[in-house]
Amino acid sequence: MYGLGYNAVVVDSFEFRGYGNLCNSGSLVHPSARAYDFEAVAQWVKTQTWHKGKVAVIGFSHGASTALNIANNKNILNIDAVISYYPFCGKQNGVSFIGEQIENPRIPAQVHLADDDTLTPPYLCGAMKNYEVYHYANATHAFDMPYKDRRFSGILYKYNEEATTISKERVAQFLKKKLDF
Repeated sequence: MYGLGYNAVVVDSFEFRGYGNLCNSGSLVHPSARAYDFEAVAQWVKTQTWHKGKVAVIGFSHGASTALNIANNKNILNIDAVISYYPFCGKQNGVSFIGEQIENPRIPAQVHLADDDTLTPPYLCGAMKNYEVYHYANATHAFDMPYKDRRFSGILYKYNEEATTISKERVAQFLKKKLDF
């Protein structure tokens, strides 16, 4: 991850279920279902000869909401830390999109929120007192994606180099603290 020397496994919870882009219908593959996909992968990782101890999950947008589910889901046992970039903490149809109460995570969780995010507004996440939380001024959803400014479904996406650099440094520090022996 970011050239830090950790092994990485990319989990696609959508394609094998027959879905592609779920930006406007995220509940078709709910974060709780995806959390169990990550649990299965973590179990597999722990059987690999290259694995050296702990497992962390990093998620962006949909994956960020899944990371928060993992952090609070008592049935996820093989993941030791999570990192969540611009999660959706709101409700869909009156129910928490994350699928878990997020006030008291059971594992260490770092959260990166973009203050100008209109797709997954940071205020929906509340105070998050029991998390390592960082807010990025002048940052939109997907601020770490180095593309030209663009609009998709009326949402502005802008790359923010400063927020990206700082967030990557914070991720590196978090992983070193939570995964290294």
